[in-house]
Amino acid sequence: MDNSALLSGAGTMKPEQRLGEGNYALASHSVQNKTLLFSPLEFISVQQKIYLTDLKNIYTYKVNFKEKVDPTRVEFIDNIPQKKLLTLITCGDDEAKTRLIVQGELTDITNFNSTDKQTRSLFM
Repeated sequence: MDNSALLSGAGTMKPEQRLGEGNYALASHSVQNKTLLFSPLEFISVQQKIYLTDLKNIYTYKVNFKEKVDPTRVEFIDNIPQKKLLTLITCGDDEAKTRLIVQGELTDITNFNSTDKQTRSLFM
């Protein structure tokens, strides 16, 4: 994953990842503007929900872990048998000496087209 991908959005961390399966790991930058990219993860709390879509389904994950760790702690993107996880990774500080890990467990999958127009518009 290159820096340009991280500056324009989030990049998947493992080949052949699929939402709702295994440990879906994404990385992106944190920037000065706390509304862009993964910068808002600084403010997320355990128990909050995260919604992702592939425009076929909406995947709901409930945050169960948030911690700043050493950048060498790559085990957070490993699959865990019988668990369907989302792992979001970004810089944990301005000097990029730590990584912020936010992890959640899949709680729901909803068909994208069966949701109301207002909900669908949030992803467009």
